[in-house]
Amino acid sequence: MRNSTAWISAIACLAIGIGIGYGLALHSQTSRLERNKASIRRIHHEVWSNPDSKSAAEAVDRFFSRDFVRHGWRGVTHGLPEFKNAMARWQTAFPDWSEHVEDTVAEGNFVVTRITTDGTQRHDLAGIPGLSPAIPAKGRHLRMTELNLWRIEKGRVSEQWDIYDNWGAWMQLGFIDPDGICSAKAVK
Repeated sequence: MRNSTAWISAIACLAIGIGIGYGLALHSQTSRLERNKASIRRIHHEVWSNPDSKSAAEAVDRFFSRDFVRHGWRGVTHGLPEFKNAMARWQTAFPDWSEHVEDTVAEGNFVVTRITTDGTQRHDLAGIPGLSPAIPAKGRHLRMTELNLWRIEKGRVSEQWDIYDNWGAWMQLGFIDPDGICSAKAVK
């Protein structure tokens, strides 16, 4: 009788221990995912929506790893100095740029955001050799939706993939005239 009571007690303690351990692990994982999502929301606000370029650059140092890699339509950016230069050029071209987070999803070391971006082009955008010419500033407003995938390592963003509608953006900025490209006359 004592032997079966000891076994039942041991099994009960083991079950309670496993349950508590699982609960703590689940809570820890959920907390980490929520911290990651909060960091990315802060990046959209403190880095990209910040009109003060010095403050935005300081925020980059807080949120991004030194070997940060960004994958965008203009190519791949390696390291914080190159990223800060690209960011400064964008903020010069669009001094009123802002990003509004619509959705945020996190899984493992990744966070995905769907954002709406707004800004008025006040300065020319440099061309990309072999890809696109410069985009002259015409004072036009740009509004578009973007998807960003962020990889976080040791609490800092180490990599980002950025996807948005270049074609639509270029039309809004007056760089592409869809009526000029698609003639009403049939090509024979």
